[in-house]
Amino acid sequence: MSAYSHLTDYELDQMIDDAEKQSSLLNIRQNVMKILLNSGYGATINKYYRWFDKRLGTSITLSGQYTIQVAQREINAWMNKLLKTDTDYVIAIDTDSNYLNCQPLVDKFFSDKSRDEIVDILNKIAEEQIQKVLEKGFEEVREYVGAASQEIEMKREAIASSAFWTAKKRYAMAVWDLEGVRFPSDKPKIKVQGLEAVRSSTPGSCRQPMYDAIKTTLLKDEAAVQEFILNFKEKYMKLPFEDIAFPRTMNNINKCDTGTGFRSGTPPHTRGAIMFNRLLKQKGLDNDWEPMKEGEKGKFMYLREPNNIGCDVISFSTTLPPELKCEQYIDKELMFQKTVIEPMKGILDPIGWSPEKVHDLLDFFN
Repeated sequence: MSAYSHLTDYELDQMIDDAEKQSSLLNIRQNVMKILLNSGYGATINKYYRWFDKRLGTSITLSGQYTIQVAQREINAWMNKLLKTDTDYVIAIDTDSNYLNCQPLVDKFFSDKSRDEIVDILNKIAEEQIQKVLEKGFEEVREYVGAASQEIEMKREAIASSAFWTAKKRYAMAVWDLEGVRFPSDKPKIKVQGLEAVRSSTPGSCRQPMYDAIKTTLLKDEAAVQEFILNFKEKYMKLPFEDIAFPRTMNNINKCDTGTGFRSGTPPHTRGAIMFNRLLKQKGLDNDWEPMKEGEKGKFMYLREPNNIGCDVISFSTTLPPELKCEQYIDKELMFQKTVIEPMKGILDPIGWSPEKVHDLLDFFN
């Protein structure tokens, strides 16, 4: 019988709301503390700071690097001793994190267990064994740097069944346990960091589908990913142009405008903004429509060439004047490639998958 079975639905909802508020407050508090600590570190290498000294900043940076390298060394030593191997099991390192490949451990000792049982076992190993290994290593760090006491702590954050990295601080993981919070066996938490699904430069209409494509990559196979992308493409091609245009801040409009053309290296969204402003004047629409301004938030999209405005891009704030008549030239195929296919290729290429089915002679004859 559940400890909360005596509560009414209203009382349960209140308890959940209170827990979410408390969680939010604690998260804000830890972020504030993190910012304060980072600011203190940054201040030491600011020449206007009272206690400015490059040696302080350098010592903090090098101490952090040395500490995380010691953690990697100790974890690898423990894994190799246990598995009788000579392999690097730490597949990625971040500023304060080690990502450990536990699959060989699972395969050797408890491959017959269910996913929930494996998560329980890995959690226990992290708490009872890896934690001690790290503490031993950090004590060595204390002795090496001559610190008065050992204050470094690392704890298990996530247990995931699959993950990929495309670059530093750009990754995704299918997480089954996050700092003690367990997720249902059919609904892992998809943790995404720095990828297109969470970037402000991705059109809003595409962020959830990109997130779902990443989730499919983590949990299913290549065919499922290709089918998902194909189905989304059908929906994408029917969306209004305002929903698929790329969001950007319009910078250097005046600097890049030569009067009749664009300076070399002008980015597409800036070229589009310059072209939009020129067209307003040419069509006599500048009394009814606001021109694109420096630093203004806007959107841009690619156009097929040749077209009626003589440019391969056009930018706008909220929508385009119908008098410009360039909607028919929008290159949705190119935009889908840049929004979905190219980012997914960056994710799928390292694992040998393709975002689109590649047809060969066998497909032709079949």
